[in-house]
Amino acid sequence: MRGSLTSREHTETVLLVEDDALVRELLAEFLEGAGYTVIEAPDAEHAIALAAASAPPITLLITDVILPGQSGPDLAEALTAVTPGLKTIFVSGFCGDQLLKSVALPNDVPILTKPFSRLAFLRTVRNVLP
Repeated sequence: MRGSLTSREHTETVLLVEDDALVRELLAEFLEGAGYTVIEAPDAEHAIALAAASAPPITLLITDVILPGQSGPDLAEALTAVTPGLKTIFVSGFCGDQLLKSVALPNDVPILTKPFSRLAFLRTVRNVLP
């Protein structure tokens, strides 16, 4: 593993997009507890506006697959177009065939199926970031 999961030395900024406020708050606590700067958004529209205004730039997008208005994969595509090199992690309450029927997902992006542990979440974050 590339670094401690509880280190406070991370410099990455994470855009966390989740429409369920309780899930969003919990994931933000996990990330902040590990030393990341977190920007939270309830949907794609807010996420795009926050990303455009963010300084420093967003390093990692963590987004629910199914969002109001625009899907997580569509959001990732839009943000990657303006932020080349942006890393993404998808989270979803759906799994397997249910998830594949709901939206097309890129093959190279990790997907965490809810529920997952804090440790599994933070390991995935560390493995995705350079």
